[in-house]
Amino acid sequence: WCVVCGVWCVVCGVLCVVCCVVCECVCCVWSTASVGAQAQLTFNCAAAPAVAGDRRLDKSTLTIAHWNVEWLFLSKWDKRWSSYEEAMAHLKLVAGVMKALNVDVWHLAEVEDCSVLGKLIDAIGDSTYKPYMVRGTDTATGQNVALLTRVDPVVNLTRTEARAAYPVLGNNCGSTSVSGTSAVSKHLITRLHPQNFPPFVVVGAQREAQALVLQGVIASHVQAGLNVVCMGDFNDWDLQVPDVKSSRPISRALSFLKDVIPEKEEDEAVTYELVNVAQNVAQSTRFTAYYNPDSSVCLAARDAS
Repeated sequence: WCVVCGVWCVVCGVLCVVCCVVCECVCCVWSTASVGAQAQLTFNCAAAPAVAGDRRLDKSTLTIAHWNVEWLFLSKWDKRWSSYEEAMAHLKLVAGVMKALNVDVWHLAEVEDCSVLGKLIDAIGDSTYKPYMVRGTDTATGQNVALLTRVDPVVNLTRTEARAAYPVLGNNCGSTSVSGTSAVSKHLITRLHPQNFPPFVVVGAQREAQALVLQGVIASHVQAGLNVVCMGDFNDWDLQVPDVKSSRPISRALSFLKDVIPEKEEDEAVTYELVNVAQNVAQSTRFTAYYNPDSSVCLAARDAS
């Protein structure tokens, strides 16, 4: 970039030369940010390796986590950040947390592309992680979900383009005058050894329909006798596993995702094929991330969900 900066100084003339000298290569910083905003996105990390690796130091345990890393973007950083430098500072902050937690399999939401995952690995400073992503269809935000994992998938990452109709019968989410079909824009399906790690979903306005799409995907794996981990941003509460405020869900999304093989008879007791791991956490500490763009405003603990 020093060479690029020199070219910019020559092209831009005397004023830019002064900037370079006085402000320590301001032109270089500016040109870096500009190129970052226009860089070509890369989605070349969906394929499983020919031989799946397992780079865990302790093979007797497997730790898995999901984290919404909030606009982990470096190319089109201006979708959220005021500068490339701010976007990079955010990435380094994320890397610091991930390094401290030392999880084996990370599932990340709101990731831009494969190249960002590479930079995240560099920032963590841990080559045991490998990046995987299949591009989603959310063209509005450009956000995707991804894996950063020490245990490689044994099959390529895929996604389903299936759709479900809404409103779903019995819907209590509000107006039922609007109808249509909904797919799941951001998710991935793959299998890890020794576990199957199917979809992650961000549930939108038609959350029940989206949950039904994933219900079918999960059911197919369960019926094949595979272990399933389903995680992500579900954007609703769980009626059976209440949060610290005992908030009630506004949809049946979590129920659909836990009861993936519904009982045939109405009077049959519900059998949940998946369990919400939050049930292993005391209700007094079951909190939900609260997005607040105004960092000067904090919720009191009694108000937080």
